[in-house]
Amino acid sequence: MTYAHAPTPSAMAIDPSDSIWLVGHLESGAPPVDFGGTPVTAVDGYYLAKLSSDGAQLFVNAIAPPGNNYVEEMTTDGSGNVYVVGSRRPSGSVNESAFVSKFSPDGVPIFDRAFPGSDTVTTPRDVAIAPNGDVIVVGEFNATTQFGDFQITSLGAAGHFMNAFVAVLSPTDGTPKQAFGFGGTTGDYATAVDVTASGALRITGDVSGRATIGGIGVQADANGSAFVAELTPAGTADWALLGEGQSYLFQSDTNSADRTFVVGRIARPTTSESIVGSVGSERTLSLPLRVQTDGSASHAAADRHGGVWVGGQFLGVVDFGTGPLAGPDATMPTNFLLHLEPAPSP
Repeated sequence: MTYAHAPTPSAMAIDPSDSIWLVGHLESGAPPVDFGGTPVTAVDGYYLAKLSSDGAQLFVNAIAPPGNNYVEEMTTDGSGNVYVVGSRRPSGSVNESAFVSKFSPDGVPIFDRAFPGSDTVTTPRDVAIAPNGDVIVVGEFNATTQFGDFQITSLGAAGHFMNAFVAVLSPTDGTPKQAFGFGGTTGDYATAVDVTASGALRITGDVSGRATIGGIGVQADANGSAFVAELTPAGTADWALLGEGQSYLFQSDTNSADRTFVVGRIARPTTSESIVGSVGSERTLSLPLRVQTDGSASHAAADRHGGVWVGGQFLGVVDFGTGPLAGPDATMPTNFLLHLEPAPSP
């Protein structure tokens, strides 16, 4: 499907009815937005669209929150409600807040909560729903950020370096039930979160130098090493695993067997490797795929039988084990879509 009158979405999600939810940036004065149905007038904010499983527009709404808003990610719960997260700067301020908004299956706003930071970064990167319905948000911040009764403070000097954060919110009204930060004094990020069947948090991201993840000390590359960790909602780590050298993880997905797939890259002096990682009850981060790509794997979606779909970009020629793939222009990135089958049983 193509939509001539719709800006590129910033995020998408699928609800239990297989409806497709999309959000994207809007600016007032731009042309009306539609996905093949009734258009909506553009505002300063973002659009929220719901499409049927075959891509037909069910509705599209223009959302105009206060300040300047930047959508990062979205998810749905078992009842078909949708949660949108991003950053917000109040008019006339350089201080960034995190926002979390919940909408009904009909697109009706249920709550919009903003959590103010005292400096330039409070950016959510991902959101997930726990088995008990709690809303889990992860991202990065500097200086301090206030999540209700919980104030978290960056370990970086004068607040100029980021730490990762985790916030646990009530699904009813967005009230914070818990919030904590982790990392070191250089620069740390949480890029993705999933929740296991037992309610444990699988968090993916990047830490630099000496850092602490949920009470477990790690020694990462000075320029950043990928990590995957399992934490309780209270912030205590059961385990924390580092990737190889200078490495980055951008997204994850956890299947019904509580196996987490992560995607990213390992940086080299003159090139890089796309990587797909896997970790489950064995608590070991394996790399079922690592391929020189001069690009990166950036998106993961676990399938329903133990495999995973992976998307990303490469330059020139790449071979994922199925033969060489060449982009139309060796100097420009080419998108790829790859499916990895489950590992064979011992």
